[in-house]
Amino acid sequence: MSEEGNKSFIKKIPGFRSGTWWKMLLAVIGYGFIILLVVGLLFEGSDQSATSQSSSTPNAGAITAVKTQVPTGVQVQVIYPGKWSGALGYGSNIKTVDGTGSKTFDISDPGYVVSINAQKQDDSSNTLTVQILKKGKVIASESTTAAYGVAMTSSTEV
Repeated sequence: MSEEGNKSFIKKIPGFRSGTWWKMLLAVIGYGFIILLVVGLLFEGSDQSATSQSSSTPNAGAITAVKTQVPTGVQVQVIYPGKWSGALGYGSNIKTVDGTGSKTFDISDPGYVVSINAQKQDDSSNTLTVQILKKGKVIASESTTAAYGVAMTSSTEV
């Protein structure tokens, strides 16, 4: 393609049509952001750094891991007999979590801080507990018995 053909193609792209330098700069920044957003959305589902283990019957298609005899990394547990929902944060990740019954989440790359919160989805007086474990030892724990109560904890000892 000739140089003249390249110029006419570029002149058809929004942000480059006028030839004004600041409009072209804004266009490059905007198009770069859009590309990063699309790439991020495409690879969002490939993050496997947190896998779930469940003490209740696993759902079809759910990612579950076999429990090891001696945990070697960081784990987060939600202990509650009923339905709950919450959020799990580690490194630069924040994930919504929910379930019925107790669940354990393995964190393969915790970063500097790990945090967990969970809220009861009923008005029972049963105890909801959230825990952070390192090599099988509880390093942070909080509980609630309040109706629709929230328990949250975090740790930098990971």
